[in-house]
Amino acid sequence: MRTWVLGILAAAALVSMAACGGNASNPPLGNDGQATITIKWPPRARMFPSAANSLQVTIRRGDAQYDWQTLAEQTVDRPTVGDTSTVSFRDLPFTSLILTATAYPQTGAQGTAQAYGTTTVTTQPGQIAQVTLAMDSTVTGFTVKDPNDYWSSTPSSVYVGDSLNFYAAATDANAYTVTIPSVSWSATAGASLVSLAPAADNTVGVTGVAPGVAVIQATVEQQAGKPASALTATRAVTVKPAVNLVAVPSLLAAGREVSFTATLVRSGTTVILYDWDFDGDGTFDHSSAGNTAAHTYHLQGSYTAKVRTTEATSGRYGWGSTPIEVTSGATAPSYTVTEIVNQFGGAEVVPYGVNSAGEVVGAAKNTAGVWRAFRWISGTMTDLGTLGGPTATACDINDQGQIVGASLRAGASQHAFLWQDGTMTDLGTLGGSESLAYAVNADGHVAGGAQDGTGLWRPFLWRDGAMEDLGPLLTSSGTAYDGYAYDLNDADTVVGYSADADRGFLWSVGALQYLDGFRAVSVNNNGWVSGRGGGYYKSQVWLLRDGVVHIIDDRWSLDSGLDARMNDGGKIAYSSNEVALYLWDNGQLFDLSVSVSGIDGWCVPTAISGAGHIVLDRYQNAAAYLLTPQ
Repeated sequence: MRTWVLGILAAAALVSMAACGGNASNPPLGNDGQATITIKWPPRARMFPSAANSLQVTIRRGDAQYDWQTLAEQTVDRPTVGDTSTVSFRDLPFTSLILTATAYPQTGAQGTAQAYGTTTVTTQPGQIAQVTLAMDSTVTGFTVKDPNDYWSSTPSSVYVGDSLNFYAAATDANAYTVTIPSVSWSATAGASLVSLAPAADNTVGVTGVAPGVAVIQATVEQQAGKPASALTATRAVTVKPAVNLVAVPSLLAAGREVSFTATLVRSGTTVILYDWDFDGDGTFDHSSAGNTAAHTYHLQGSYTAKVRTTEATSGRYGWGSTPIEVTSGATAPSYTVTEIVNQFGGAEVVPYGVNSAGEVVGAAKNTAGVWRAFRWISGTMTDLGTLGGPTATACDINDQGQIVGASLRAGASQHAFLWQDGTMTDLGTLGGSESLAYAVNADGHVAGGAQDGTGLWRPFLWRDGAMEDLGPLLTSSGTAYDGYAYDLNDADTVVGYSADADRGFLWSVGALQYLDGFRAVSVNNNGWVSGRGGGYYKSQVWLLRDGVVHIIDDRWSLDSGLDARMNDGGKIAYSSNEVALYLWDNGQLFDLSVSVSGIDGWCVPTAISGAGHIVLDRYQNAAAYLLTPQ
């Protein structure tokens, strides 16, 4: 990189001398040439990498026979007064010469070279040759360093409230450190997440303010006052909460109580005091010796609840925070309950889907005990047929009446199907034997799971007549597990999970995002995702809304409860193992098993329509119900 012009270097051959013999084919060269080099030192502020304090000047032969033979070399220190230095060379040959200058940060050509330049000049008897030599920086690398880089390759991180120092380093092609002038520091991303404290030695202290990823940048100008000449280097810093703060529920209606639990992330320390700021206004509302607290939010709004921990031995603080969204709530719903009676002659019936017209699809056993796919409209159950085999199951229906599910074929393997206007279409597989379709959107696009050639189940999106492989679901270590797509919205955003890997996913526009520890079962046209989480029993019901995961319920009674079905209005229906049925609506929680009469036994919600219809599967498929909003 071109950095600065050293000054005027005037090489002058002042003395002429006749040749001293030799033969015609190789005449001797005279050695009476002289070179006077005048060094015009640039102002210190305009020199890069830093203000050089010495210069080593070397003259070599440039003719082919004696290429790069060193004739003379001198070191010149920067003068204490003035800005000009002169160095002279004698007994130089009249020929092509190579002039080299190397700048050093210390006197006597000491330290790592900072800049280097070379040019050629031809000396001839009786003539003066003048040249100007521009020097290039020796810097080939400019980076932001974390002191931990020497013994760890992990990304840089700092806890909220803690600080970590970084420094800027310039190196040459041999990885030697090159002295550089003052560095300016900034945060080019996540500026609100960190606080920067630059120091005079080109270091910066980075203090974590809020969780997230910030990018800090070091900038050094090659010439002062000329930003276009600047070199920059960046470093990502992950700001981690020192305290993990969990709020349940974190999305709620005004007047409800929130339970908080704080867990110290840093190991080997004991907390003696927890200070709680429930509304994030900077004033502590409560202090406790234990790590739990509760608070009732009476006003609608968005809050950031915070906790500060005080450690016993060091007195060091730790901080944790979590968002709280308080809504206006919703009015209690009322429903008309209709039992969906099996009209195929068997004892069992399961509803799996419902649309905004209250049309229900599912599976019911016939008199032979064989499961058949059905469509139920206003009390009439219709058999949808199969793909050639004996059984079929309908899993979803859209408002246009298109139905998807799975059916056995004549060859005994089951395939996903799309049913429309009396015709059942086989959607195929991803190269394996079987497939299943779980959801259909308004455009007739289908989500489900299909086997590949190895027998691994992979989530798929079927559209425009073709099945698209959304990729295998992998653990964090890269192991592939069976995975399925359970829902999609009208923008073809797809969600699902792998039960084996305990890992949900969200797929959108070709990008797969993992949701570790969560099972994603529904996505609506707002892009919100609902599902289950909380360990082996999946006792949590969660909602991913606008990039924030809210745990809306985590009572122990939800252990072994099933589903968390959501519609476009954000209403979520789910159950518990205490024969309870819940509807969550805009932060308000309603126990439908208490408020709705006509439901017999433990029922699991299997679908909720855009208009709010809910279909229920009673324990062991003993009965099915349709709840129609009044």
